[in-house]
Amino acid sequence: AYVLSQGFALIVDEHGLGNGDPVTVNGVPGRVDLQDGTLLLRYNDPNGFGVDIQAPPALHWTDAQIVAFAEGVHVTGNAVHTHG
Repeated sequence: AYVLSQGFALIVDEHGLGNGDPVTVNGVPGRVDLQDGTLLLRYNDPNGFGVDIQAPPALHWTDAQIVAFAEGVHVTGNAVHTHG
């Protein structure tokens, strides 16, 4: 997991999208779900890496705001799949 400076958690791995409202991130399908007050966005980038972005409740973000944030996230060639 990569922790971003403003309290976000960014996890990169391949996964299913799970539950939540359907959204589109840079042309690919994703899902936004609210879990224990934390807004969670899941999508697979064009190279097959699954990306989870978690926005803490203190931000009071909408689905549109977390999607807009995700559209600026780029998974680099140095990303590795997590195990566990």
